[in-house]
Amino acid sequence: MIAARALYDRVTAPVTLIYGDHDWSSVPDRQANLALLRDAGSISLSETGHFAALEQPARVAEILLENQGL
Repeated sequence: MIAARALYDRVTAPVTLIYGDHDWSSVPDRQANLALLRDAGSISLSETGHFAALEQPARVAEILLENQGL
């Protein structure tokens, strides 16, 4: 995943990163992703680990629907 960051500057679509508050990714890794993705946003879900879409599918769907018009 770290190697993929070399391609982040090519992303032109709106991006919202969704992390769980108990995600295994470190805060510096999350911040590095945000810094490389233009105009990206970040949301942290409480009581959630790394697999937010499996742990809180309704909330992730809600976030997707809220952000579809970006």
